[in-house]
Formats: sequence, C-alpha cells, structure tokens
Amino acid sequence: MKPLFIFGPGKSGTTLVGALLDGHPEVVTLPVETHVVSRLALPATRDGFDDALSAFVRARYERLAERGYLDMEYAAFRDAIDRRLGDDRDALSVLRALVMAYGEGKGWLGENTRYWGDNTPSYAKTFEPLLEAAGQEDSDFRVLHILRDPRDNWYSWRRYRDKKKPHRKWDLPWFLRRWYRSAHLAGRHLDRFGPERYRIMRYEDLVEEPEAETRRIADFLGITWRDSMLIPTRGGSPWGGNSMHGKTFQGISNSSVGRWKDALDENERAEIERCLGPEMRAHDYPPVDPSRSARVFRWRETASLWRQRRAIRSVLTALG
Repeated sequence: MKPLFIFGPGKSGTTLVGALLDGHPEVVTLPVETHVVSRLALPATRDGFDDALSAFVRARYERLAERGYLDMEYAAFRDAIDRRLGDDRDALSVLRALVMAYGEGKGWLGENTRYWGDNTPSYAKTFEPLLEAAGQEDSDFRVLHILRDPRDNWYSWRRYRDKKKPHRKWDLPWFLRRWYRSAHLAGRHLDRFGPERYRIMRYEDLVEEPEAETRRIADFLGITWRDSMLIPTRGGSPWGGNSMHGKTFQGISNSSVGRWKDALDENERAEIERCLGPEMRAHDYPPVDPSRSARVFRWRETASLWRQRRAIRSVLTALG
C-alpha cells in the first residue's frame, strides 16, 4: 500500500481534497490531522519513544472517537497499531500504522485498497526529513499539494483567527511567510520527486471544474474515478465544509473564489501582491498591480526555512 500526503497552506482546501477521497474504496485517509512531528517526534526526544507514542496514539484516538469517526475500543485500536508497527521507530511508520488501524476499525481495508493517506498541511516543511529518516526517499509515494489565491487564502485565515483563535498572533506577515514557504516547497519537491509522484493543484480549479479536476487526481493516483469523488465526506459521513463564511454545502462550492475583491482593503491586497507577486504569477494568480510585486521573501525566508528543516531532520533522525 502506497503513502498519500495532502499538503498546502492552511485554509487552502487540503481538507476538501481529503474529503473527496474519503469515500473511495482504493484510498484510506484519516479525517483528522496528525501533526506527527510536533506531537510525537519532538516529545519522543524528551520523554522517550514509548511514552510519546502512547500519548500520541491516545490523543489521535480520542479525536477520532469524539467526532464520531471511529467506533472501536481503544485497546483494539492500539493493538492494531502495535501489530503493524513492530520494531519500527520512525515517524513515517507510525503514521502508516495509525492510518491502517483506523481503516481496520472502519472495515475499509481490502484487496483493492491502494493508498493510506494523511492530510496535515504543515507536513510540506517536514516531508523530506520524514522520508529520509525512514529511508523512503525513493519509495512509490504520492503527494497532492494544493495552493489557493493568497488573497482569498488570507481572508479565510483572518476569519478563522477572529472566530476561533482570537488569542493567536496570526497577522498578515505571519501568513505571507507560510504561503510563500508552501509555494516554494511545492516547486522544490516537484523538481526533486517528479510529476509522477508530486502534483501541484489549485483550489480554484477544484471548485470551479470539480469533475475535470477530480478525474485528473484519479489519473495521477492511478485509481478509478467515481461519482463519490464529487461528494465530500469525512469518516464516511456527509461533510458540509469548514467555510469561515458561515455556509455549509452538500457538494463542492466555488462561492469563496474571488471573495477578496470585496473583503480585503487596498493595503492588505497591495502587501500580499508586493510580497508574493512572482509566486502568484507562477501559479496563475495575476496581481492587480504587477509593477509593485517583488521577491521580498526570496532569500531571508528561504534561509529561515532551511534552518528549521535542519533542526527537524536531526529530531526525526534521532527518533528513528
């Protein structure tokens, strides 16, 4: 069974991609984010692997159970993970065992199951160290990396912050760094791993041409396209989306595309385009004022990113 990862900046459509694959019999994906680096690998360096693993598995189980995604006793869930994990101690093996245990609890594992999948947007930053620590750089994985117009993306983030996380310091400069890093890593990973294993997609294409785009996803994964790929579900149950605009949907909606035109003030729009203009044009998001865009983040943020990745690599190597 092959690994499948879904990356992208937060609020860019990663959950939607996972929800469209949720009902496919050839794919088992977790309906919750795992954050295996911050919630397993880092604690393991402090508390030891066994204690960190127990806390990590318990927390993921409780999240699945409390949201109604899993009807399985914890002891059986943990046993299913331990059977698949064996003596492996790398984060990628833990992820695989976790998803497989979930699939076992749902009764979704079968001869036709081809992928186990995880949707944690921030993994783009830790992806290469995850593979390297597990010795899986040359394995037959697949990645769907989704990007969204950063102007709409920022508006959704701002709404999310104001409604659910008002105490967090998620300001515009913070968002710009995250979007830039995701777009930068998408290009780097595509160059390193090739289009056979890594696919960059746009949120706008998915919601405006859902059948055409989901057929492209199916072709990329080598799975059969089904009508279920037009109906988002999580844990097998209908999902109405996680829009920050107070709307729920039965299918795929494009109502949030272009909302920035009315929602952002001129200073916000201009700052996004000034900082991200070259990356926006590379992914067909033309700035309103191209003359003012510049590579503000090119060197400073790339250097910061590599420093973080070196630290992550050392943690994951120690875990393995």
